[in-house]
Amino acid sequence: MEKLSHDVSVRLPTEFGKFRLYLYTDKDGREHLALVMGDIEGREDVLTRVHSQCMTGDLFGSLRCDCHSQFELSKEIIAEEGEGILIYLRQEGRGIGLESKLKSYNLQDQGYDTVDANKALGFEADMRDYEVASLILKDLGVKSIRLLSNNPDKLDSLKENGIKVSDRIPIYPKITEENYDYIKTKEDKMDHLLNIDALSPFMNKIQKICSYFNKQIEKNNELRIAGFFVQGINGNIPSYSNLNKDKNLEAIYSRLISCYDAHIPDNNLNLYDSFTDKEEGPSKVVNNRDNGELSNLDEKTKIIEESKVKENKSVVDQLEKKDINSVLIQSKDVLNELMEKRSIDFFITFLIPKMFPKEVDKLSINKKDFKPRRARDIHSIKLGDNIIYYGCLGEHD
Repeated sequence: MEKLSHDVSVRLPTEFGKFRLYLYTDKDGREHLALVMGDIEGREDVLTRVHSQCMTGDLFGSLRCDCHSQFELSKEIIAEEGEGILIYLRQEGRGIGLESKLKSYNLQDQGYDTVDANKALGFEADMRDYEVASLILKDLGVKSIRLLSNNPDKLDSLKENGIKVSDRIPIYPKITEENYDYIKTKEDKMDHLLNIDALSPFMNKIQKICSYFNKQIEKNNELRIAGFFVQGINGNIPSYSNLNKDKNLEAIYSRLISCYDAHIPDNNLNLYDSFTDKEEGPSKVVNNRDNGELSNLDEKTKIIEESKVKENKSVVDQLEKKDINSVLIQSKDVLNELMEKRSIDFFITFLIPKMFPKEVDKLSINKKDFKPRRARDIHSIKLGDNIIYYGCLGEHD
């Protein structure tokens, strides 16, 4: 068992907010750090990033890897959460040291990938160890963590060392021409949980939206309903039959599904080909809350098909009978009913900047009876040419 001493801690104000920095020394004299925001002792589900030193990336901003972007993004995500831990382990170059890593870079310039370059130097693909990180987490007194990582080995190692990991939160890399092959090798040869060829370049922004809704849903155990709208800048609703596939639209909807117990899709618009059973159709794609990942329909999943919702006089009653606490609704017919009854708690609007008249399909809301609720806590994020508005709905106007 590794021995670890806690030497000193200091207040550390940063551009991301106020942290406390803890210094630890292992049995070999290597110094490791823990950057902590908030009072996390005794807490469960503490957002945690375990980051191994990368001097070329973290310090000099190298684009050969994704370390710098992940390091900065981790601090930003923890700051948005309001509490969390960033552990900085001194194991340069996936554990082979700085000199060997630089030699590996030269081999990569000759055509080796990052795994084969390490092996050519006499090392394993990944020499890192996470026992020290586990000891730091135990010293900080957290009961369980949500791990910011794409690395399944890191997740397994922490669990093997006695850390309860309640969830894994993906951290999407900043992909550049220089680091594409490096990241693709991590996906293909090291089993990192990525699919970089299918990723929207704005996945971290999309993750920020998902984090917002996760927080809102967790505030109470009452039924929480979110409406997902796609519309033009002039307020018109696109005809789904004429709407070309948009990578950002598909990415944000597929990620939002993971925030909710169930969703009611619109069967006229298939936003999620890559997640669905082709024979069953898009309405079978739902979130399995047992593991937090997207999955096809099975005995553990909760699904409400649009056709079945139409047969029921009250959507809300049907949701509550199915013991569902949160639902994302894309179906225009169901949204019409709920908007008339003023039952939507959250909204996500995906704005398309330019739409031609022939691509418009009006919502058939009875405006005489419809009284909109006042939007509050509104946020916006730009995704390329598109804009996402999202937030909560408050009292009725």
